Amino acid sequence: MIPPRDRAALLACFAQQIADRPTAARQHLRILSEPTSTCVVTGQQPAIGGGPLYTLVKISHAIATAEARRQTGDKVVPIFWCASEDHDVGEAGHADFIDQSGKVLRFAHTLGEGRASLRFRLAAPWWEALVSHAQRVLGPGLGHSFLEQQRPSTDETMGQWTCRLLQQLFATHGLLCIEGHQLRPLWSTHLKRALDAWPTTELAQLRTRLIAAGKVDPFGELNEPPLFADRPDGRMGLTASEARALFTQEPLIISPGASLRPILQQAALPAEAYVAGPGELAYHAFLTPLYTALQVTTPTLIPRCSISLISSSVARGLARWNSEPDALSGDAPINEMTTTPHAFAQDISTIKQAITALEQKQSQATPANVRRLAAGIKRLQHDLSQIDASLKRQQQHDNARPAWGHLKGQVFPKNIRQERVMSLFQVLWEHGPGIADQLVACAKTASPGQHHWMKIS
Repeated sequence: MIPPRDRAALLACFAQQIADRPTAARQHLRILSEPTSTCVVTGQQPAIGGGPLYTLVKISHAIATAEARRQTGDKVVPIFWCASEDHDVGEAGHADFIDQSGKVLRFAHTLGEGRASLRFRLAAPWWEALVSHAQRVLGPGLGHSFLEQQRPSTDETMGQWTCRLLQQLFATHGLLCIEGHQLRPLWSTHLKRALDAWPTTELAQLRTRLIAAGKVDPFGELNEPPLFADRPDGRMGLTASEARALFTQEPLIISPGASLRPILQQAALPAEAYVAGPGELAYHAFLTPLYTALQVTTPTLIPRCSISLISSSVARGLARWNSEPDALSGDAPINEMTTTPHAFAQDISTIKQAITALEQKQSQATPANVRRLAAGIKRLQHDLSQIDASLKRQQQHDNARPAWGHLKGQVFPKNIRQERVMSLFQVLWEHGPGIADQLVACAKTASPGQHHWMKIS
């Protein structure tokens, strides 16, 4: 539990952002002001267009978890941590769209020169080009007007814009968003502990055990705290001695690296649970000694669920293949199905049988009627053949199946789950802001760590 003084400072950080926000956010801020309240946290770094779809999935899972716990009487709210202190412009400098053939169409834009972290990068420079790209490769979208309302201002940074977009998108659920650098005053005591009591031996022993067990090492040797001087002209690494000197002069300039960030995050927020992706769970496995050394409470780690969207066009394609979404995860296309007879096939067959019977009775006709009967039968056979052929062509059109590879590519682009590739900007462009409520509803029925399909209504 964070001290009352730190809780007041935390509330002040949020209050600046939700002054004009919907009632739900203000209600959650009141809940967070209570000494026994907690939060369910998730996070992601900002990127062009907002980042990948799984950012929305993580948030939806956190909201669903918080709402479920409130129903049992707990005072808990959802919080999104925007990791804008990250400086990986390569990862943040693009947005991937997927067309109906399953092809990935990447939009990329420079975020500026230098090594400054994303919190210093502006959102406006790439906005117009991103919208033009969406119009060109996706066509008109239900969410175009909503996204235009979220147009970044000229001085709005990527972190600020991301927080504003997500708070607006999940407004009915009262999502609270905050950037990591805003919380630096709240973790200064724990940062000092990291400099004075870094558990080098314990981290090394744990690393050895995990590597021996086959785990992939995400960090390498952690002999000292990973810290940076985070300034507008660049984010530069610090040795422990350099960090100690800077701590006495400009403590709020110091930014933690990826291995220290989650522990300081936990120190600043009253988080009872953290909704984490597979990579984050792998990170945490190597970091457990830090919680004890820095005297920080370990949160419950909840593996985020996975949600793939089934659009109406994919649903129609699956129906024509008489197949279910799970079949798309297979490596080989399913076999062709037998063509379904058209609706009047039985009637055509009955008429053909009647004509055949009529032919058999020709010999019983008088000589004067044989020629007339034969001509009439020929016309009937010709007309019936044309009707049958026309109905078959229509049935073939109705049964036309899109290429299986095109369907698979829309939900497993590059053989990767859709949520890890598709930009959330595309999801909002095509389906509008209502998709957020649908994702939350799906997350409420989803199992942690499991994959789920969501048909878009």
